[in-house]
Amino acid sequence: MTFGEKLRNLRQSRFISQQKLADAIGLSQAAIASYETGVREPAFSVIEKFAKYFNVPFSSLTPSNIESDDDFLIRLSESLQTNPKLKDLFKISMTLDNDKIDTLLVVAKSLDIKAE
Repeated sequence: MTFGEKLRNLRQSRFISQQKLADAIGLSQAAIASYETGVREPAFSVIEKFAKYFNVPFSSLTPSNIESDDDFLIRLSESLQTNPKLKDLFKISMTLDNDKIDTLLVVAKSLDIKAE
């Protein structure tokens, strides 16, 4: 289920209009409509506002295909523990400035390496 579908279902189940929700969150009614129809995707900070307003967990509003921070951290930890070279690469990456990170990303893209 997409974020927009989840938002619309949650809003409608509580009998809240798009305008009332927009006013409460500090957005326009058009923004709410575009999120619900999937025309726009909200930033995580906006999803947090919706979660607080509806008093639901942040993760309940994220699209099903987005990995939660906890899941990502668990996967990262497991990868670093089982692959010493990856652990070394990660340690090195933590010392780099943004220009060097950008350079490494260009190299990775040239090798057809994609972040998942």
